Amino acid sequence: MKTKNILSVIAIVGTFIIGVFSIQFYLSHQHNLSKPKESSAKTYLREQVISDRLGKVIPGKSYETINFKPEDSLTNIGNWVIKNQKLSTTGVYAPIAGIYSIEDETPKIYYPESKITFNISENEVNQIYSGMHFKYEVLANSTIKNTASVKDISTIPVDSSTSIAQYKVTSGTLDQDHLDLHKVKFGQHVNVKLLSNNLLLPQKDIHNDQTITVRIKNTWKKVHVTILDYINNNAVIKSTDQLHAGLEIKN
Repeated sequence: MKTKNILSVIAIVGTFIIGVFSIQFYLSHQHNLSKPKESSAKTYLREQVISDRLGKVIPGKSYETINFKPEDSLTNIGNWVIKNQKLSTTGVYAPIAGIYSIEDETPKIYYPESKITFNISENEVNQIYSGMHFKYEVLANSTIKNTASVKDISTIPVDSSTSIAQYKVTSGTLDQDHLDLHKVKFGQHVNVKLLSNNLLLPQKDIHNDQTITVRIKNTWKKVHVTILDYINNNAVIKSTDQLHAGLEIKN
């Protein structure tokens, strides 16, 4: 009899405990459902794009092979050649590896490097400077993209036939790691986005004390920012040694 009573008490206590845990679980679940869901989208500091235009891939330097005539050539225009490859029936060998071409009856080999060129108007020329960065993306293949910098800006207009003068801008040399000429041909067009030294972020992510919370080396830090302008719902801020494009911002 005593054993039966003890078992009954144990059963009652067990049922009570299970009931309490069930209620706690239910309340906790309902509380989580009522909480507003946090956005999983992350926000990052971005470069400010100040201009968007069409550019073109052009050759870098070339090596002229003037010791034979085009009709003696053993390779076709546009083919890649390797160093010491035989180029002609007259026994001329390639002094470098690169892209074979014939221009003005002169055989030449382009080094495996390129440049990007584009025009800017007289209204924009004062905003462009040597060393200024820009992003480029090949129009025919949007997976081919990278960043380059301005090397030269012409001082004489390249097109004065229109009412607004146009000036030629040329990038620095791009090697195969920056623009693979096995995948891109000279003359192909690219979309160019000129970048300022400033950064862009949502205006709402700037605190009242003019700081932002940013992840630096896996640690969240509050950093003061200098606001230069507002564009739509974004703020333009000055880049610093601490702040650069790609850093995550806490919303």
